[in-house]
Amino acid sequence: MADLDRPIPAIPTTVPPECTCVRCGYTLTALATDGDCPECGTAIARSMSDDRIADADPRWLGRVLVGLLLLAWGPVTVVVGGVLLAVASDFSTEKEAARLARPFLQALVGGGLVAAAVGGLLVTEGEPRDEDRSRPDEPRVVARWGPVVATGCATGWVVTQAGGGPPLPTFAPLLMAAAAVGVGGFALAALQLRFRELAVRIPSPTLADRCAAGHAWFRRWTGFLAALLVLRAVFDLIQQVPRLDRLTDILKLGLAIGTAVGIVVVLLGVVKAIEILDLALSVRSRIRHALAESAQPRASADSR
Repeated sequence: MADLDRPIPAIPTTVPPECTCVRCGYTLTALATDGDCPECGTAIARSMSDDRIADADPRWLGRVLVGLLLLAWGPVTVVVGGVLLAVASDFSTEKEAARLARPFLQALVGGGLVAAAVGGLLVTEGEPRDEDRSRPDEPRVVARWGPVVATGCATGWVVTQAGGGPPLPTFAPLLMAAAAVGVGGFALAALQLRFRELAVRIPSPTLADRCAAGHAWFRRWTGFLAALLVLRAVFDLIQQVPRLDRLTDILKLGLAIGTAVGIVVVLLGVVKAIEILDLALSVRSRIRHALAESAQPRASADSR
């Protein structure tokens, strides 16, 4: 009887602290739960529901869907255009058609690169409700700016290999290449972790596990390749120091073993990169399916 005499907890009628609008990020604290956001008019109940992808800002979600599509097909366009461009270059002096097709193929490759870059920016764009809470170490931030840093390091390496720029020690280009591989690999790992965040919100546990496995692979093995390049830079530096012949022999053996493993890792990396494209299309397909499922109950409710 004592339990029956206890008062029944009241259902909260106001929004709890630190709750923001799922669409525009407006702070909803202390507002009525059955009302609308005063900034954009979105029902406050949507902002208090589970963190499902179907309840996200539709404008932001539309940009993510476009980004996933560009991120999937942009690299494919680059590869196909690059192969055709190489073939056209071999026959450009013999066949007029191949010579005329070369500018078109160059534009195709450039367009694919731009599409992939724009797709990456759209996929890693912050959701309005999370912009004020983003951290520099978040996956989307690393995936967003990592390729920029990696491209800068790779450009420096290309310039030094072409003989441009100021004279540098022999180990400096290797360190640039190591930075490009390491940062680029971590960016790819962060991109798959970003895919996993979206998959969890669909929700799609199987797809989320695939993304997590890809993240772990790139994080581990691109780090290995970067360390191998750093080891080669150390080897070149030690060679210039007398009386370190024995250490040089040990490093030479380690480099030989590491290079053999590195070749296998690079080949597997090509396969893993193709899997990233498949993951992008899979995440996009699952998001569209989740949106279609969420639209059916709403449509039936509106018709009543």
